[in-house]
Amino acid sequence: MEKELSLQAALRIVFGVVFLWGGIQKMFLVSPVPVGKIITFMSSGNALYWIGLVEFLIGLFVALGMFTKISGWAALGFAALGLILAFPAGMGFLASNLVLIVVALMFGIKGSANFSLDGVFAKKM
Repeated sequence: MEKELSLQAALRIVFGVVFLWGGIQKMFLVSPVPVGKIITFMSSGNALYWIGLVEFLIGLFVALGMFTKISGWAALGFAALGLILAFPAGMGFLASNLVLIVVALMFGIKGSANFSLDGVFAKKM
């Protein structure tokens, strides 16, 4: 049981780092996805910055295990939205987005395991 919780915590941290990295790339305008072709209601630079900031915050919360269920659902929505908007335009990463969606669904339903700020706050109450 403890080994399973440790593996879940490791998966949570890696998943969070994936979102953190994607957010940092977008905030510094170095995205592999041409967001300007997908989001047309604002300039490409603004869209990249705001999308990157949201991804960064989701990744930070998931990696730290803070508000993990809420962050998991946010990550699920974000990955699904990315898939829905980018894939028809021929720019989606189908396999990686599907993996992100499945993992985000798991954290949205199950929450965080040991080694998380959610666990620390729950023990103090």
